[in-house]
Amino acid sequence: NASEKTNALIKLSEFYQYNNLKMGLSYANEAIQLALIEDDPKLIGHAYHNLGEVNFLAGEYELAARNFESSLKEFKLCKYQIGIGEAYEGIGKIEYKIGENDASLKNFSEALTIFEKENYKNALPGLYINIGLLYDDARNYKQALDFYNKALVIAQEIDDYAAEASCYTNIGSIYTEQKVFKEAIVSLEKSIVLKDKIGNKKGKAVSLNNLGAVYYQMNDMERALQYFQQASDIYIEINDLKGIFPSCNNIGSIYLEQKNFRKAIPYFN
Repeated sequence: NASEKTNALIKLSEFYQYNNLKMGLSYANEAIQLALIEDDPKLIGHAYHNLGEVNFLAGEYELAARNFESSLKEFKLCKYQIGIGEAYEGIGKIEYKIGENDASLKNFSEALTIFEKENYKNALPGLYINIGLLYDDARNYKQALDFYNKALVIAQEIDDYAAEASCYTNIGSIYTEQKVFKEAIVSLEKSIVLKDKIGNKKGKAVSLNNLGAVYYQMNDMERALQYFQQASDIYIEINDLKGIFPSCNNIGSIYLEQKNFRKAIPYFN
């Protein structure tokens, strides 16, 4: 039936979000069109929220905000608490991206109250991570680590490999910032294994690039170059132009320091 088909389209969209945004968007748009015909607020809310997530990953924050607001409206109509919490979290993510950190924390807190009351463990790791990022940006590393570790415990409990991988990536970044390089490497290597496991190529490239940055700070240029190159290869494979830029710049910078100008120039170009 149409309701089951809509849910299947949403699942397909979620499957493609991290590796093929074009496909993810296509399924998300098809889901919303079908959901609107069904005129079921809960179903429409899910479809709008999913579309917002795709927009968010594509960096289309204005569109994402509108879709998260639409999902909030629909979930409130049917008093679906978990959906309301997810919509608040989505809005909070947009506000974080545009630098409205106070507003972001307010919406994350609204979501947290609902998720903890409902004991909705599936969403808690991601929300803890998002709150951790706010503290991370404020250089309150103790609070950030507390939230990342809270997320990690639940993610491992419910086998949420994506959230677990994100925790290790973010924990690795804090250790890098604090120059605790051994711990940073351990965390980032764990994140790479998990991202391989779930097929998150973009996430794997981020962790590889971060690992390269650790070795760069340790003055191990050979390993830094190795990881930057691996990250660059993945970004090129998935045609992620925003990711290709920093990885190529990093590779070019190492060759420049080594005075290997012939190899540096193509990467800077």
